[in-house]
Amino acid sequence: VSPKQCCSNDKTLRQHCLGETLGTLEEVQHAFGSILSLEQSNSGLEDKELSLPSFQPPFLNVDVKKPTQESTHYPVPSVPYTTASHLYTAQMTSAKKITSDDAAKCTLHLSFRVEAGSGSEGVSYEPGNAFGFVCPNNKEEVDYLLERLGLIAIADYEINLEVLSETRKKNPVIPKHVPSLCTVRHYFTHCAAIRNIPKKAFLFMLSQYTDNEKEKRRLAELCSKQGAAEYTHLFIEYHLDLLDVLDAFPSCIPPLPRLIEFLPRLQPRYYSAASSPTVSRNHFDIVFNVEKVPNRDWMKQSRYGICSGWLAELAQKLISTSFNGESSVDPPKYEEKVTIFTRLLNPFHLPDDPSVPIIMIGPGTGVAPFIGFLQHRRLLNVTKELLGSTWLFYGCRHPMKDYLFKKELAAYVADGTLTHLFVSFSRYEEVPGHHHYVQDYIRAKGKQLSEAIMEHQAVVYVCGDAHNMSKDVKEAFADILSEYFCDKVSPVASAEETLVAMQEEHRYVLDIWI
Repeated sequence: VSPKQCCSNDKTLRQHCLGETLGTLEEVQHAFGSILSLEQSNSGLEDKELSLPSFQPPFLNVDVKKPTQESTHYPVPSVPYTTASHLYTAQMTSAKKITSDDAAKCTLHLSFRVEAGSGSEGVSYEPGNAFGFVCPNNKEEVDYLLERLGLIAIADYEINLEVLSETRKKNPVIPKHVPSLCTVRHYFTHCAAIRNIPKKAFLFMLSQYTDNEKEKRRLAELCSKQGAAEYTHLFIEYHLDLLDVLDAFPSCIPPLPRLIEFLPRLQPRYYSAASSPTVSRNHFDIVFNVEKVPNRDWMKQSRYGICSGWLAELAQKLISTSFNGESSVDPPKYEEKVTIFTRLLNPFHLPDDPSVPIIMIGPGTGVAPFIGFLQHRRLLNVTKELLGSTWLFYGCRHPMKDYLFKKELAAYVADGTLTHLFVSFSRYEEVPGHHHYVQDYIRAKGKQLSEAIMEHQAVVYVCGDAHNMSKDVKEAFADILSEYFCDKVSPVASAEETLVAMQEEHRYVLDIWI
């Protein structure tokens, strides 16, 4: 699809940038060889006596009234962390899709400019820092929830919360993530984590507001001790949420105060800076995959990750095709504002001494913070001879589909900023002798890496998937340290103990996600 089409067609983002969805929930279930059923037990629980969670008494009163004035600006919830900066406003200034249309994932590269006046001295960050994005829930999901709960008529009314004077709950408090001034719609859009997995106590509460006896019994089964296996299967493994429950049990209509009591805070999402403030202090870049989520019957449109889908929608009018730096056009002037913050404590940063070697492992979008590292190293006012060696182990599926920052990495190698680059392709067989995964290259270069770590005090950075990659990479480092150093030079400490010590010394640093 051409950049012009991307900018002119409202459906282009979903059809070409985000790609195909994972299919309906039923299709996903079939693919996993499993038949899931919220409505009916597969474990013969219908006639069993159930052990249920403790009843949590109501403690909130919600007063609903018409807004005092039109178009009132309602604040987003404050950031719930003492280790976070204050909130900044940033404008999205450019957006590129940096994977091909037939790649397995859609990856976007977005650029932002921190708005003047949102911070007295501008945003402060360093390479490797992560930006927190204060993101809203999906509009269609919020609209569905409001309609399903019969709240459409009062959706734009303001709510005022008070603790019930007669409540039996011990030490009741108004949830801190609900602003003192907001509407029903604003609460479900910006404050409540409606996609979170409901806890068993939440399901038990929902059962209390379910009129149909069969549905009421089924909800009780799912939150009971006897239904633990089904709860794990349906909610923990398949990530079903409140909206799925409300769709499956039509007679369940919980009141608004009880939902506010149980729904947790909508958490910000974090993305590593793929840039260095040395280039421009008030500008930063991020790179991410647009997460695909299985469709639900009640969804009219494709479903994506809460934050990645939201950012992709905002980027729609700025999107230009720029895979491997090829075709690109100037997008129309279009700036979307977002609310962001930075972490004040950032363990994922470059060594203070630029002569220390760095070893970077970042397959896929895990390469993002290392682009910032390399930008920063290139601009240091230090002669190349005084800089420590830089190693990057990068991995993707296919060199022609999802090799991110290919031209940039080649340029860093050419000017000496990056001294060692090893790229693995997991779904490509046409390069003789290449390795499929980053851990394979780590083992292949084991002797040199062990020397850099043990003799030159190199710092190892690992960024990416926590499920498999980070574990496999750690095993690979344990293997090479055992083979080339610990067993021969230092038999007292095992490779595993050496890696633990490196983590404690911040020489084996992780930035991983599930």
